[in-house]
Amino acid sequence: MKKGETDPMLVLLDALDQYHSHVGETAGEGYAKFEEARAWFETHDDKDPLGFERICARLILDPVRVRATLERRRSEALGRSVKPRGGGKR
Repeated sequence: MKKGETDPMLVLLDALDQYHSHVGETAGEGYAKFEEARAWFETHDDKDPLGFERICARLILDPVRVRATLERRRSEALGRSVKPRGGGKR
């Protein structure tokens, strides 16, 4: 994800782009970029103004649904079931 971005919508769009661009990769630099985006989506810090939870609140998005949709996309890309990390905690 781009460092220094401050617009919440652009931060979210950048993370989505990074996630989807590398969702099917399982090794190498592409996988590392995917994991960086995936880790951001999985954060539960609602204090960070550019954290996933805060951005969802500002944009009136349900973070649980966004995460579930991303994990379904990952499953489709890999052609198998992928369990969400973190047990779906909020």
